[in-house]
Amino acid sequence: MTKLLTILIGITFLINSCKEANSKKDAVLIKPVKMVVNANGGLRIRKSPDVNSEKIGLIPDGSIIDSYGEILNEMTIDGKTGKWMKIKYLDIVGYSFSGFLIHEDKLSNPVENEKTIDSFRKIIPSLEDINYDYEKDKRSRKLTDYTGTVTFDSTISIYRVISISPGDTEDEFNNYNFVFKNNKLIFSDMNMQSLGLPVSIENHKVKFQRYFGCATDCDEYVQTENYEFDYLSLVLTGETIYNSKYFCENKNESYSSHKKWIANLDGTVKEIIFDKK
Repeated sequence: MTKLLTILIGITFLINSCKEANSKKDAVLIKPVKMVVNANGGLRIRKSPDVNSEKIGLIPDGSIIDSYGEILNEMTIDGKTGKWMKIKYLDIVGYSFSGFLIHEDKLSNPVENEKTIDSFRKIIPSLEDINYDYEKDKRSRKLTDYTGTVTFDSTISIYRVISISPGDTEDEFNNYNFVFKNNKLIFSDMNMQSLGLPVSIENHKVKFQRYFGCATDCDEYVQTENYEFDYLSLVLTGETIYNSKYFCENKNESYSSHKKWIANLDGTVKEIIFDKK
């Protein structure tokens, strides 16, 4: 009897072990997908995939969340079409509607548009519509309602970046830069000095640059000005890198400085990050 009981226990253990092994073998690890919230006022997290379910959190617009896939049928909520999606934000796990979420990779792979001034005029028919102030514009050559050449025009999901020269070719000291969200202007450098020319769009930031220098028989200097506009957080940062050399009169002297700051959206300095000389 004891021998039979031992055999039965052994068989049960083997069966359970096989079930556990098969269960682990069949398990599929779901890798989360990074997505960005696109919802004015934020996106609600629900306890279950239902618009009437308990709200357990609110994700600020522009935040990045982890998505674990869509469920249920496609539907429309507040004019947006999508499905319910299981998500994680910070330490909150729940469900949000995918119509208000954008794949993060769509915010780092810009699509080049046709560079025409007509396309820009359809968005901004008149400079008065965007409160252009001629006196605050620090450029030596200025844009009008009847002139301008589009030198850069790219779209990243619902965001669009356009740079316009007041002349026939791009001009890093006089170009005008515009950033739109759903064809609504969210940033422009019109009422300040030009931020320069767009050089890249990556990690939801548009990078602009101005570069100039001078050299004589005895000295030289180079100054680079970099600006970044984060179109999710609406934060503008600036940076100046300066290097100079003097090599006459048996001298070999050099000087450098590096300054970085957070700017207000009118171009004025809000906070110095560092200033190294």
